This record gives sequence, structure tokens and C-alpha cells, in this order.
Amino acid sequence: MRDRRPILPVLLILWALSAASAAGQETPPPDPIDIVDRGLPIPDGFQQDNVAQQRASLFGIRPAFTIRSWETNPWGLRARLAVQFAGLDFRSAEGVDLEKVSLAAIVPGVEFVVPTGRRSLFRPFLDVGVGSSTGLDNPALIAAVGAQQEFVFPAGRFELSLEPKLEYTRAFVSGARDDDFGALSAYTDARHPLPFRIGGRRPELGVYFKGSYLFSPLDFRSLDGEGAAVEYEFQVGALFSFKKPPKLWFIPVPMIGFGYAFGDDWSGIRIRVGGDRLLRLPLGPGD
Repeated sequence: MRDRRPILPVLLILWALSAASAAGQETPPPDPIDIVDRGLPIPDGFQQDNVAQQRASLFGIRPAFTIRSWETNPWGLRARLAVQFAGLDFRSAEGVDLEKVSLAAIVPGVEFVVPTGRRSLFRPFLDVGVGSSTGLDNPALIAAVGAQQEFVFPAGRFELSLEPKLEYTRAFVSGARDDDFGALSAYTDARHPLPFRIGGRRPELGVYFKGSYLFSPLDFRSLDGEGAAVEYEFQVGALFSFKKPPKLWFIPVPMIGFGYAFGDDWSGIRIRVGGDRLLRLPLGPGD
């Protein structure tokens, strides 16, 4: 989600734009709402994007806890929490009397898990939380709703997945205009077990691809027309995971991924920690 679920450099932009406007800048940074949208959804791990003379760095963690199992019931329920810290660097943008702003957000939520077949799950979710940014007098209320579907397929010793997702997020800030963000994405990966064990469990190595379409393009162009209008986003990368992860103390070892993101005249890096899908195929004999 991205995968995204959801949330926040919008505040960064809101404040950055208002500050630039107050300072009487002729060339303000791109629309604040759009820069903030770059943090939607809150990532699993770290991401950094470079676009239109700005660098946005985001760090997020998204732990989740099962309240009702979907494996022994017609549907399941999970409590989840998204925590984000973000920074937006304007130091390379000409004509902008700003250097850097920062943001923090905490967004709890719930997710229903509904089996729709032997190899598929439907996962609608609802998140509501708050965020605050440097120079922002009032916190922002953040609400996100969406759903994703998981499909898993066997292909010899490979495990393949397809995960379409639809999400919508809205940020409400007292004394400032509201902002919303919507995206339709599709994620797919292929994983293969490795010929050794760690902690008695067999790890696997994989590659992934994700494509996203933004319903409202993010406009990172300044008044002189420099920059980009971002409408599509693509990610490619590699991942390391376990079907049944060993534990460090009481914490299961999370999936780890490294990727490259790109789109309309912009690029970025992705380091994923956690956020793995829920559905996995049965292990083979001896695994």
C-alpha cells in the first residue's frame, strides 16, 4: 500500500506552502498537499523519493495483531498500527526560503480477513489517526479506507502471488484545506526456497514488481513549470523471507526487501521491513 496503507507528507506540504506564502516567495515549493501525499500510505520500512528539487524521506512501522483467526472461522479480525516519521528537504530548490520540515503520525486501525477460496483472501481495512508537523498549530486527523485481495499460486518450487489493492485517504487540518489521496495498485512476486536453514526454518528469496495509478496526479511543479506531475508509480526489487519465520526472542523475523521506485520524472529507493502477505502455500515435504 503501499503494501500502503496509508499516510502523511501532506502535513509537510501544508506547512511548507503556508510558510513560503507568508514569506512572499515568488516561486513556492510544489503544492504542499501533493508533497504530503508522497507519504500516503505509511510505508513498511524506509523510502526516499527525489522529485522536483525536493527529497522526501519516510520511515514507517506497521505492526498488526490477530484478534480473531480467519483460519478457523469464516472471517478474521486484526488490529493494526501505523507509525511514521518523515522529512522533506527543500535545500536544493531555488527561490524557496525553506530548508527542511518534519512530520510524525500515528494511525491505528482494524482489518477484516475473509477467505474467498483455498488460495485467496479479501482484506478490507479502516484506519483513523492523527499527525503533526513542524510549525503546524493543530494536529491533522487522518482517515483511510480500502481493501486488497491476495491470490497465491504454485509453480513447481516457486510460489507466485498477485495482490490488487484500492485505497483512499483523507487528511483534515483545522484552519487549512483538507486533502485526499486515492490509488489503485497491483503487486506481484515470485519466491523460491533456499537450500539451507536458519533457526531450523528454510528461508526463501524472491523478486517483486508493483505498479500504482494515482487518481489525482501529484503536482510537484513550481510556478515556473519545473518539476513533474506524478500519476504512475512503479517498483521493482528483491526480498528475503520465511514461510514460517523463526523468532528473535518473541518477535518473528520479518520479510526484508530492497527495491527501486520510479515514475513520471522521479525516482526513489525502498527498504521494506515486514508487511508480508498473510496467505502462504503449504510447505513441501521436509520443509
